[in-house]
Amino acid sequence: MKLINKLKAPLFLIFLLLSNCDKDIVEVTPDIQYNTTISIVYESDQIHIELYDYPEIAGFQFDLYTNDNLQINSLETHGGISDDNNFTVSTGLSNLRILGFNLSGETIDSAPLESHILLFIDLDYTGTGELGIKNIILSGVNGQNIPFQVQQDLVLIP
Repeated sequence: MKLINKLKAPLFLIFLLLSNCDKDIVEVTPDIQYNTTISIVYESDQIHIELYDYPEIAGFQFDLYTNDNLQINSLETHGGISDDNNFTVSTGLSNLRILGFNLSGETIDSAPLESHILLFIDLDYTGTGELGIKNIILSGVNGQNIPFQVQQDLVLIP
């Protein structure tokens, strides 16, 4: 009888382990650390904003700036992943502000170690000079701030 009592605890543990062996294995993904960068790019006569290595994005805002030799007469945007994700993108000519969000709550999916064009910028301008981005805000789900680095904040417009 003493032997049976001594074996009860180890047998019970073995029973618990074996009875849980056929359960689905749940994989836990580790927290991904992003090194988000944003850039303004001018190539092939097109201007675009590019994001690299970013988490889920619920909204963005940034301002353009110019030097005295470049005058912006109209400002519009199109395409990119903001368009693919049904973001409403508004532009303000007076302050050269670009603001993007989705009223339905859709987001731009995260892209670890990938680069995507956020949007294309269409300008009607006179003169030549520098065009840059500043006052950048990237927001995640529930409005959390997404930290980022600016890789390239200035381009030359012929």
